[in-house]
Amino acid sequence: LNPNFVRWDVAYPSTTEIIDDMNGNAPFDRREGIQGYILGRCNGIDSRSLDALLEGQILQALLQQNGLSLNEFSAARAIHQAFWALFKFDSAVLRRAKQLKANASLLMVPRDVYFSAQEKSKKEVVPYIGLHSRHGDKNIAGIKSRPGVNGGHNRVTDDTELLECYHTFLKHFPGRFTAGYLASDDVETKKFMKEKDQTIHYPPEIKIFHVDLSTRKKKGDPG
Repeated sequence: LNPNFVRWDVAYPSTTEIIDDMNGNAPFDRREGIQGYILGRCNGIDSRSLDALLEGQILQALLQQNGLSLNEFSAARAIHQAFWALFKFDSAVLRRAKQLKANASLLMVPRDVYFSAQEKSKKEVVPYIGLHSRHGDKNIAGIKSRPGVNGGHNRVTDDTELLECYHTFLKHFPGRFTAGYLASDDVETKKFMKEKDQTIHYPPEIKIFHVDLSTRKKKGDPG
């Protein structure tokens, strides 16, 4: 990920100032005139939720100054906008993503007769629904996985419910999506989902591993 609109990769000013941004009772004016500070923590008791920030007096006043309404914003939209304000994907990541989608048969040739031969050679990604089936880190080779730790054995997706959810989306948005793109850390799940619905695709040969070295049995070994 590279910086997008916010240059978070700039040289950080040397400082010993620590501010607990997660404390909902801490006044905002403590930051006035400060050029950089250390974040005391990233979560915890009395932390501010995104909903609370969106509904707070400060943000409401800012929205009113710009002729906007709180009804135009939601926590999901705020997270989406915040991500793209901070990050953009590197071109190498985008190329790899397109390659994976091609391997999953998610690329199509434009059918319009008005497209030239050159334009038809540029395959586009079909409109798809992203699906994630998680079966715990124990399914990933080389990972230290204990119940309740690093995702452990507890965070498991019900594949039947996931399939029902996919079909529900298709019904609610008829003609909008033509495929499902499945990401899963379990090979048998991929086969099961594909057998149940041929419109669900996934890259046939891909090895999942954690980039977090602390979860690996052998440092630097992706599996």
